[in-house]
Amino acid sequence: MLDNLFYPLILLYIIHAIFMFILSFLLKRVVDQNHHGVITWIAIVSCFLPLIGELFGVISWLLAKRWVSDKMLVDYGEYVSFDVLNLESLRHEAATSLDLVPLTEALNDHEHTTRKDLIVRLINSNITNQGKYLNLGLNNSDSETVHYAAATMNILLDRYEKELQKAKDLYRLHDESSFLKVADVYERYIKSGLLEDSSLRNVQKEYATLLENETKNPTNDTQRYVYLGDLYLEMGDEEKAIETYTYMTEAFQNEPEGYFKLIEYYYGKRNWAMIRPLLNAIEIYVPEWKIPDKQHFVLKQLGGNAE
Repeated sequence: MLDNLFYPLILLYIIHAIFMFILSFLLKRVVDQNHHGVITWIAIVSCFLPLIGELFGVISWLLAKRWVSDKMLVDYGEYVSFDVLNLESLRHEAATSLDLVPLTEALNDHEHTTRKDLIVRLINSNITNQGKYLNLGLNNSDSETVHYAAATMNILLDRYEKELQKAKDLYRLHDESSFLKVADVYERYIKSGLLEDSSLRNVQKEYATLLENETKNPTNDTQRYVYLGDLYLEMGDEEKAIETYTYMTEAFQNEPEGYFKLIEYYYGKRNWAMIRPLLNAIEIYVPEWKIPDKQHFVLKQLGGNAE
């Protein structure tokens, strides 16, 4: 009996395969080109598994259309389509424009004609570490450049001192607005690069005393502790810095700043054993909406490294 059914089954199998390929050819002419691959796949599977292949293929196609968003294709299209920036014109402009000339290069170049202008511009610039660039001018072989650099440094130092004194005169302990003003001046002054050795140390100690007084009483502002911990690190007192950041994780358990500062510190030390508990604590205590978008990826990557 099986022998009698064998040849008819083979014939039906071949006819079915031919029918599926003809059907797939006709469908490709009427459906969107994006679905041609799916139709071909269903036809091939159906040739090997008649009826089951058609059923499985159609169900898979319907599920794919239901759950896969076209937004993925749109996002991918936007990702791969970009305009190449022509940097050639920018390169020529950078060679001649005073605004685009790198400060370090210009101040180190003994033949550069814009040195003095660049130095004077530092008076009204908002860049950090102004002292670094002025020191380049002080070490220049051109006496006029040295004079401009020295004069500019004196002007900036005098300006910072006056601004700081004014802020301190208005400062009142535990007053939010006056604290923000005086802290801003201290932060900019210390990061200006204008202070050296004992002068820098004196301003740092003065600022540390102010921050320590501000943090003696409970406050909801984590920024005071961030300033204090960062200042301790700049002063080389790592133990106090870690104590400050750790206190933040205890006093402000649901805020991310303290955890981030500790992670940043231990990452610099490549101390993965100390990072893992911090990542776990963030996941438990810190609401996701409080974590900045740019930090999500960092935390995910650290989670893998801290295994």
